[in-house]
Amino acid sequence: MEYTIYTDGSAHGHLDGDGATKSTPAGWGFVVVQGPTGLNHDNGEEYHLDYGRVITDTGHPLYIGAEIGSNNTAELSAIYHALEWIKSSDATSVAIYSDSNYALNMVFGNWTPNTNKILIDTISKFAKEVQRSVTISNAHIRAHSGFKWNEVADRLADRGARR
Repeated sequence: MEYTIYTDGSAHGHLDGDGATKSTPAGWGFVVVQGPTGLNHDNGEEYHLDYGRVITDTGHPLYIGAEIGSNNTAELSAIYHALEWIKSSDATSVAIYSDSNYALNMVFGNWTPNTNKILIDTISKFAKEVQRSVTISNAHIRAHSGFKWNEVADRLADRGARR
């Protein structure tokens, strides 16, 4: 099956990491869409959605490497959780859209990290593993531009940060 996934992250108070701490509220969200989404990213049918809090506690069983709650760690976490869904699904081909060039370029190996190295390493390795059985493409989408599915992911990420 072919799917399109829109991911987003949200941090309350610290968008880029300046001043963010382990306790800064940050959340991730993603929505899986079945069927063509169209040029304006507003077609297709919602198939699955999920959201949650960025885990910064190294002792937590769901910890994946985020040291702080920031917009960047939330964006990265959203992609990780989307990849988890992909791995457990019947997907054969997936397009991942994110409004974070940073997250896409870090996860899919176009940029080298200076920060968030543990988190990025974990997600990048997992992305390579998932790509062995599923074709994954990725693309940037402008944030807060009225694209339906990106707005859904944004609301989910905000909900995750408030958890």
